Amino acid sequence: MLPLLYNANDFELQNALHLAQLSAWAYRTDENGLQNDLQALGYGYFIFVHEGKDKGYDTNVFVATNEDTFLIVFRGTEENSLEDWLNNIDNRSFTYGIGKVRQGFWEATQIVWKQLLDQIRSHYKSTQRIWLTGHSQGGALAQLTARRLFDEKFSIQGVYTFGQPKVGDLLFASSYDNVLRKQTFRLYTEEDNIVKNPPNLYHSGIGVRLKADGLFEIEYFKNIFETAENTFTTIMDLLWDYSTDSLQAHSIQAYLERLKKYCRIIT
Repeated sequence: MLPLLYNANDFELQNALHLAQLSAWAYRTDENGLQNDLQALGYGYFIFVHEGKDKGYDTNVFVATNEDTFLIVFRGTEENSLEDWLNNIDNRSFTYGIGKVRQGFWEATQIVWKQLLDQIRSHYKSTQRIWLTGHSQGGALAQLTARRLFDEKFSIQGVYTFGQPKVGDLLFASSYDNVLRKQTFRLYTEEDNIVKNPPNLYHSGIGVRLKADGLFEIEYFKNIFETAENTFTTIMDLLWDYSTDSLQAHSIQAYLERLKKYCRIIT
């Protein structure tokens, strides 16, 4: 696997591939094997955090670091995790800053927040760049955590998410974009209806649409007001995805295959 371009200030296919693979690895259960694979990529420090089962949540995240990078990778929805699925359909709101975010996402980050801060305070160096990534619900948690870290005065170099649902209302999305839009790339496909949910919330960051022909479009100038969806249509899409094989389009493997397809085209 090609290394992360840790100083990148714009979208890089190499970084998308690197972070999509790590987002896929976040689903692994073989911690020793995961640590060995990360060490082979040059990440000398690794810790896996799994919290919340006793409180109705199931948050999994790992931290990996090297000389240049402090990386935070959230796992997405796991098929056999009741907590994850209940969290996905929890549309209650939590006030954060001037806006509101999904309470389920807030609680899922809160359950590991102290440990993440402890890791940063113990292992982060000012010479490192902070990167966050995740797939599905993991992408939403990565984006919300990036904003929380920014508010704690940490500099965020990059956030890449894959198949991410919406995190907050218009005020939250606007406030996020005021400070982290240029660092955040939200990759999605037109076949993935999960990214349209929850209805009536808004996406933030820069969208990267992965087309079926293997090409992609970076939506630098897409207006934030274009991202709200029709409530009824979106709920029907969500129920369809959760009950049919079309959920396959949402899988991290589908995103990896789409990115690799583009890589083959340009090489």
